[in-house]
Amino acid sequence: MRRTGYLALAAALMTAPAAGQEEEQVRTDGGSGPLAERVERLERIVGSRALREMRERMTSLQREVQELRGQVQEQGHTIDQQRQRLRDLYDDLDRRLLAVERSGPTPGGGEAVSDLAPPESEGENEAYREAFDLLRELRYEEAVSAFRDFLEEYPESRYAHTAHYWVAEALYAQRRFEAAVEAYRDLLEAHPESSREAEARLKIGYSLDETGEQEEARSALEEVVEDFPDSTEAEQAEKRIRAIEQAEEEADDDGDTDDEANGEDEDSAGGNSE
Repeated sequence: MRRTGYLALAAALMTAPAAGQEEEQVRTDGGSGPLAERVERLERIVGSRALREMRERMTSLQREVQELRGQVQEQGHTIDQQRQRLRDLYDDLDRRLLAVERSGPTPGGGEAVSDLAPPESEGENEAYREAFDLLRELRYEEAVSAFRDFLEEYPESRYAHTAHYWVAEALYAQRRFEAAVEAYRDLLEAHPESSREAEARLKIGYSLDETGEQEEARSALEEVVEDFPDSTEAEQAEKRIRAIEQAEEEADDDGDTDDEANGEDEDSAGGNSE
């Protein structure tokens, strides 16, 4: 009987820790519920704020894209207008040149060019027109090749003078200034009495200035002013000369400023060393 009581007491003591652990586990689990809810609520708040900021950013980006698209469309319209004006200018200039070549007097006499030059062939007309159409479409590289092919096939054509001129102009339009200088000089050499002499020499001065050869450019432009004193080309040459001189003066001023600054730095360094 007494032995049975001992056994019951031992069994109670062995089961007590397990019950305590279970109670602790229940207490821990009960405390984690509100914490998880708070974390979840915070995540929702942060998530909604980030989403709102993302939406605002997307709205701002869409607005910027629309503005840029409008600017691109406006610039595209402006470019189209400029291209059309350039084509019209080429057409008008080409008509004027051909009119002078067909009916104008030669430098040595009063006979008309159309009376002296042999009649052009249909192939000659077509080749020149195809080259000029490329120029009108602003396909400069192709136009240069086409006009050079024309000059090679029809070197004595009445259009040869004009073809030389358009080769040089197409190169100048591409900002291939060194090649343009050579082309303008080829025009003047092949046609020393060309009606485009003043403009060709003016563009030579422009091209030399663009390539950084200011002294040669100034000399070429001064010759235009001297040889064609009352022309539009002379006025343009004078403007370019003034621009070259102004750029040189500004460069000299910048150099003087740099020298003064260097001198002040050296004086300051000398004072500090003392």
